[in-house]
Amino acid sequence: MPALEVAILLVLIFLNGVFAMAELAMMTARRARLESRSESGSSGAKAALALKERPDRFLSAVQIGITLIGILSGAFAGATLAEALGTELDKIPMIQGSGEGLAVAIVVIIVTFMSLIFGELVPKQIALNNPEGVAVLISRPMRLLAKISTPFVWLLSATSNGVMKALRIEPGEGSQVSEEEVRFLLREGTEAGLFEPAEQAIIERTFRLGDRSVRSLMTHRNDIVWLDLEHPLDDSMARMLEAPHHYFPLCRGDVHEVVGILAVKDVLQSLRTEGEVLLEPLAQKALFVIGSITGLRLLEIFRESRSSIALVVDEHGSLEGLVTVNDLLEAVVGGLPSVNEEEEIVLREDGSWLVEAVTSIENFEDYFQFDVRNEAAAGQFTTVAGLVVAVCGKAPVLGMACEVGPLRLEVVDLDKNRIDKILVTRQPDPTD
Repeated sequence: MPALEVAILLVLIFLNGVFAMAELAMMTARRARLESRSESGSSGAKAALALKERPDRFLSAVQIGITLIGILSGAFAGATLAEALGTELDKIPMIQGSGEGLAVAIVVIIVTFMSLIFGELVPKQIALNNPEGVAVLISRPMRLLAKISTPFVWLLSATSNGVMKALRIEPGEGSQVSEEEVRFLLREGTEAGLFEPAEQAIIERTFRLGDRSVRSLMTHRNDIVWLDLEHPLDDSMARMLEAPHHYFPLCRGDVHEVVGILAVKDVLQSLRTEGEVLLEPLAQKALFVIGSITGLRLLEIFRESRSSIALVVDEHGSLEGLVTVNDLLEAVVGGLPSVNEEEEIVLREDGSWLVEAVTSIENFEDYFQFDVRNEAAAGQFTTVAGLVVAVCGKAPVLGMACEVGPLRLEVVDLDKNRIDKILVTRQPDPTD
């Protein structure tokens, strides 16, 4: 069997592998990583970014190369190797006269196997393992090839674009990474040990913060600790000492009549320097936000206003609640311990849970590990109390219960007409 033809065929298979590896590497390489390498001075990364800007020209050049290699490989395999092998096989008495056909079959099987392994599978595995590294390595040769084959590339690109236009298919902007894809990669990374479970939880809660409304994060107006200008100063001072807060809404007679926000440190500073305290002059201007904005938007507002507390109002201007930077932090990192604060969800000795009615749906979902909104009746609710009312469809009464997924929720404590505590039990699995 001619050694030259075998060597040429092996070179062609190798070149086919290079083109296959280059194509997959350029398509899967992440732009952000290439930009990082480019900023570090990598000329290969700059060339790779230039190719990603015009993927149609690059793909056309690659397809030209692969097509030519396929034609040449077939010619060498059929016209030279099969013919030479057939002549040798015809010398064997048992298969004399059938050597040519048998040689073609043997050569096709061997060439196909070699092409699949070394021309496709192995190069693509290399590209998948390190797409950015491969893209940087082969970008400049591929760009040179694209320039050499410019006339053919232009013809192929123009023809393919014309066909796409005739089919009324708009050219895409490239692969767009969705939030779900990021979540999936994050879960894979956690399972592989690249991320800590706590890191995964924080990142997923950060994504969720962009979807959560401020209304789901705030403290309801009935639970706000506020100071009344119409009450004696001693009462206000005692209230500040009892509550574990640094800021208090200062109101006149009613929580809806907000004068401003009072900082405890300002009160202490005035008491130290002046020897007396006048609350109203110490009050800072209150920041008001609409309850429908998202947690991320509120974070931007806090950053712009240099404030850490906001009063939440509805579209009519009525006070709904109060939200702080600490509420946003808890939404991202989970519940933080606070002085005189009870746990929202408490596991009891009998295996049931006692849940505060104001517990957010997001915290409830995180704790019990299932999507409440897929199981519950449709409705706009942000707390577990709202969930119970939405599912039951009536005003809360003591003992009212409902089933949500694998859980049974029962109202066990009321504060006037408001649900205060809910008993949660897990229902037996009928398949167990």
